[in-house]
Amino acid sequence: MAETPLQKYFDNDSQCDIFDQFKENTSKAEIRDLWAIPDFDNSLKINTIPAVTVELLNDPIAAAINTHCPSEIVNRRKHQNYESLTIDDFGIRSLINDKCYRSAIALTSRLLSNYGQGLNQKGQGGIKHTIHSLQLWQTRISLLIKIGELEIARKEAEPFGQLSNHDMFYDFIEEQQFKSKKGSLPSFSFRLLLAYELPYKLNRIKEALHNLVPILSTSKKIYTFFKNLNCKTEMNFWKDRVIKVLCCIINCAAHLKNFDLALQTYEKILELPDLSDDLKFELYSFWGRTYLQSGDILNAEKTFSLQEANTPERKLTVLVNKGLLAVAQNDYNEAFKTFQNAREIDKNNIMVLNNLAVCYLYNGNLHEAIKVFEQAIHDDPKNNLHETLILNCATLYELESNDSKKKKIDLLKIVSANRADLEMNVELCLKL
Repeated sequence: MAETPLQKYFDNDSQCDIFDQFKENTSKAEIRDLWAIPDFDNSLKINTIPAVTVELLNDPIAAAINTHCPSEIVNRRKHQNYESLTIDDFGIRSLINDKCYRSAIALTSRLLSNYGQGLNQKGQGGIKHTIHSLQLWQTRISLLIKIGELEIARKEAEPFGQLSNHDMFYDFIEEQQFKSKKGSLPSFSFRLLLAYELPYKLNRIKEALHNLVPILSTSKKIYTFFKNLNCKTEMNFWKDRVIKVLCCIINCAAHLKNFDLALQTYEKILELPDLSDDLKFELYSFWGRTYLQSGDILNAEKTFSLQEANTPERKLTVLVNKGLLAVAQNDYNEAFKTFQNAREIDKNNIMVLNNLAVCYLYNGNLHEAIKVFEQAIHDDPKNNLHETLILNCATLYELESNDSKKKKIDLLKIVSANRADLEMNVELCLKL
């Protein structure tokens, strides 16, 4: 078998110099798929055998309509036009773009059955992992997490572990089409999904943090390798991945209220070379918000001051941060003026709308607070029926009157007509 440009890959104890050579003609795929290969006992190789556990998911919005509204309303449910839907990746993308997440999940089940990984198949006829089958699994698990079906996501993700079985690496796959490839068969984002996002959503934050440590270590090794070779394109590609992992660590640390770790991690990102102005701008924004979360208003203000608002998008972010700072200082009049200015830049920004309503509420104007949400939903129901906006609107209805159920059911009807799925339980979202 002909040698590939990259002869060896990182293992647990290796340094960056384990590569025999690096050639100019190394493909982008080889750079993308680099990963540490665990030490395997060839006599104890474990196959990854995933299988769909649920093919069709119930429609909780339709169920809520049946419970709380006349039955004929169900006919006005938001649905995808299935006549134009193709049973392939394009069909899945169309469903996702239309926020028909449950239908997209059902379609992944049908496509995974082609690989012996569908409902109750359990690898019948032999398991065959491909880039496409793993992309389908990544999409499916990600969507299950998105709509809050966490137990199904956990169960279906379990066979993958941390993607460290031998059949997750090209090096151990015998199919002829992969003979010249080496490295990781699953994508980097699939690794982060299983290591970080799923346990994070399951409120297993320490587990997520533990999983991120080896991913960060391997990513830094590969980044350092290309940095030492002065391969700027490859170095920047892996630097972005290092930053992505560090940001996941910040989220975990902030959730655990370990603000020292979070702030130290921001500093580690800032120490990386050649950071773009846009990235620095975003970094200072989230850094300042982390200070606010920790109660350190002074350092939050100092960090926000490092941002330059030289585009409309940046001006919006600066105004939002200024408004959040005013809220933290209990200056709701100043916060209100700031969020009003932000709304003039983007009238449908959900974060701005929510905070504007909070300012109205704290200034004793409940009616205007409700009006902010109702007007936004009326103007653009497709995009503004965001879960936090719906929840906050339902909460304000309860504050407004003991007889709030009718308004909440009216809001449910609007949700039913415009959203196929929500990203949280509809009964909890509407407080029914």
